[in-house]
Amino acid sequence: MVHNEKIITIISILKGVFFIVFTSCLLFFLIVRLQDKINQSTNKLRESEEKFRFLVKNSSDSLVIFNADGSQKYVSPASERITGFSVSELEGRALDSIIHPDDIANVMAAWDEVLTNPKNVITVQYRHIHKTDGWVYSEAIAQSFLNEPAINGVIASVRDITKQKKTEDLLRLRESYLSAMIENLPGLIWLKDTEGRFLTVNSKFANSCGLNDSQLLVGKTDLDIWPKDLAKKYIADDAEILRSKTTLNKEEVIFDKGQRRWFETFKTPISDNQDIVIGSAGYARDITERRRAEEALKSNYALLQIASETAKFGGWSVDLEKNICTWSDAVAEIHDMPFGYSPSVQEAIQFYAPKWRKKITQCFNSCAKEGNSYDEEMEIITQEGKHVWVRATGRAVKNEKEQIIKVQGSFQDITEKKQAEEALRESEEKLHSLFSAMTEMVVVHELVFDDKGMPCNYRILDCNQAFCQITKIKKETAIGKTATEVYKTDSAPYIDLYAGVALSGESDEFVTYYAPMDKHFLVSVVSPRKNLFATITSDITEIKKSQAEREKLQDQLNQSQKMESVGRLAGGIAHDFNNMLSVIIGYAELALEKIDPASPLYANVNSIQQAGKRSADLTRQLLAFARKQTIAPKVIDINDIIEGMLSMLRRLIGEDVDLLWHPGRNVQSIKIDPCQIDQLLANLCVNARDAIDGVGKITLETSEKSFDEDYCQDHPEAKPGDYVLLEVSDNGCGMDKKTMNHIFEPFFTTKEEGQGTGLGLASIYGMIKQNNGFIYVYSELGQGTTFKIYLPVSGTKSAEVSEKPIDNLAEHGNETILLVEDESAILEMTTTMLERIGFRVLAAATPSEAIRLANEYRGRIDLLMTDVVMPEMNGRVLAENLLSHYPDIKRLFMSGYTANVIAHHGVLDDNVHFIQKPFSKKDLGMKLREVLES
Repeated sequence: MVHNEKIITIISILKGVFFIVFTSCLLFFLIVRLQDKINQSTNKLRESEEKFRFLVKNSSDSLVIFNADGSQKYVSPASERITGFSVSELEGRALDSIIHPDDIANVMAAWDEVLTNPKNVITVQYRHIHKTDGWVYSEAIAQSFLNEPAINGVIASVRDITKQKKTEDLLRLRESYLSAMIENLPGLIWLKDTEGRFLTVNSKFANSCGLNDSQLLVGKTDLDIWPKDLAKKYIADDAEILRSKTTLNKEEVIFDKGQRRWFETFKTPISDNQDIVIGSAGYARDITERRRAEEALKSNYALLQIASETAKFGGWSVDLEKNICTWSDAVAEIHDMPFGYSPSVQEAIQFYAPKWRKKITQCFNSCAKEGNSYDEEMEIITQEGKHVWVRATGRAVKNEKEQIIKVQGSFQDITEKKQAEEALRESEEKLHSLFSAMTEMVVVHELVFDDKGMPCNYRILDCNQAFCQITKIKKETAIGKTATEVYKTDSAPYIDLYAGVALSGESDEFVTYYAPMDKHFLVSVVSPRKNLFATITSDITEIKKSQAEREKLQDQLNQSQKMESVGRLAGGIAHDFNNMLSVIIGYAELALEKIDPASPLYANVNSIQQAGKRSADLTRQLLAFARKQTIAPKVIDINDIIEGMLSMLRRLIGEDVDLLWHPGRNVQSIKIDPCQIDQLLANLCVNARDAIDGVGKITLETSEKSFDEDYCQDHPEAKPGDYVLLEVSDNGCGMDKKTMNHIFEPFFTTKEEGQGTGLGLASIYGMIKQNNGFIYVYSELGQGTTFKIYLPVSGTKSAEVSEKPIDNLAEHGNETILLVEDESAILEMTTTMLERIGFRVLAAATPSEAIRLANEYRGRIDLLMTDVVMPEMNGRVLAENLLSHYPDIKRLFMSGYTANVIAHHGVLDDNVHFIQKPFSKKDLGMKLREVLES
């Protein structure tokens, strides 16, 4: 047992030892393996770090690590190349210390974005200082890195993009140059895509399509801009060059506005780098002038051949060794010698007139021995004894050894040219005589230039007698002198204009006023050749005066037409208002008769009536302006009328203003409605009073004036004849010219709102025109105003102007009245008025109804009261119709205006009675009694 226990113990010990040994071996093996892996990782890390350092060291991009405060913690060696600063100079330096001031805001915004959003990768371009090269461009790609939880810094890769920027700038510059070239080339240029849509065109192409903006054609096709047949032709051409990848060059003819024009067109496909066609380009230029020039050249060449034959222009040649002169047929013909004649040099010289032989001998010998060319005009005597002027030229011909072996030249008959020159000389003498005798000032000048080649002055080359007489400048002191010397000025007058003409050759003219002479001059400037110009100066003072007179007359005509147009408008408005006011005033008056005066309603209705009457007054003023109110003119003595109004006028203007009356002696009578004189004076005196601040005076004067044809030609508003002049003057504030141009227009007023209607002077204008007169106004600010009113004399003595006392006129009657009015409201209202007055009324809404009532009525009809303008027939025709059945019937016409149906220009005949709408019951009763008792 003991022995077994020992064995078991030994086995247990052995097992323990084995376990320890095995465990130790395993642990050792694991340690060895771990050390290998650590060594491998270390080696890989070392290799990776070495590779990283190699890449950082040799990379063209700079690696920069920034602290969170923006200072540079680490910079790679590439930073020295990008910035020019050493690594030691950059490390620790602030981010914004080398950034261009204009780019700091952009860079700092990117910095804030990196710090705010750690996951974002930010790219920013900026300029920074290079230690030696100034400002350069860089691009940085940056991202923050974390040391949880805070941002530890920013790492950025920085690349020098200066060359890229310069390349981009160059590309933009090239693009601008290309655009400018496309725009300024003389032809039409376009680019299309493969679908035939225009990508770009120049302005000339757009203009050929009738467009000012080339962008309007982008995206369009030929079908959008050309006629269908022409567009199809262009589309076929494009398809062919895209298919064949070849350039098309052809000439084509286009008819533009009936004119034939030639174009030379180039079309070529455009391919990308892979030789894939992506579109087409085209260029067309107008070669019409070239083609015409070519045709003209062909024609001219044919003409030159004909001219050479007919102008006797030929050539000659002398072989110096043989001393023989060879003539062309034309040269032989000039000498009257047979064709093929070849004289010796001495024989040829003998044809020259004696006085020219020495000269031609010297010229020929100098050419033959020294090679001096000549071109001379001389006289020859032909075989037949004719004296002919010729132009002879000669030049030497040398061999390869530079030895003169021939003399040859041309020979032309210039007799006609010499005769023309003589005629021209005589003509110039005549022109010079004419030049001297011209009444216009003519001066010939040449430009003078400064050191920079700019025109700064001009010199007088010649001038005529008129210039000397008018300017008092002697010719000998002007010729050869500059403008500043002649005119005693610091700068040459009109130098810019004169230089423009002398340099361009385009004539010009201008008008100038010379105050010392009080004259206007027209200066015409022409240029006979470059740098020369002539001025022809004409006195146009009288023409300018005539133009001023025409403009004045045109202004007067325009004003007259404007006033006439406004008058028509005013008359139409007044007519409609009168119809409406007739109803308002009439019913208000009828209502007042039934209302107790103590009732509050009475005051309200009375206010309506008064407002209606004031409105009626305004419409009467409108009618007066429009000359459509009806008047009953009488022959009157204007002095008597004015004297009868003086008391009323003095009360009207007040005590602070003196009214002075200066009647003319033996003033003739005028024919006018006396009420119009009352209105005219009242309006003018009230206006004069309002123009006077404080105390002042108004003066009334009358006199006689006569105007002849000459006066009336300059004053179209006047007519020849005798007139009575009424002057109304004040010493008030006066008016400026602008105000005076509008004073007769209706509703124009200078008074404050509510203080005037603007119809007073307008109505005066109408009254005066209605009575064939005219009016002038004279005024200056601070000097007062004068109105001069001219009314034609009547030629007959004045009649007594008397009025029946209103109290003596009966208001009630018992007669029968036939009332005709097409406005139903006025018909009803007027019927009520007449019945209340006491009349029996037959009311009709139309002329046909009135005729029917008159025929059916068995009693007596005493009076026809009718509107003037109605459908079917007017009031005058209706009255004539009824007179055939009722010869004794009285007639009273009514209207807003007469429309010349019963009155000529609103002037009633003596036997015609009229009442103006609107009217009151009392006015109607008085008028009816006047008509019935007439």
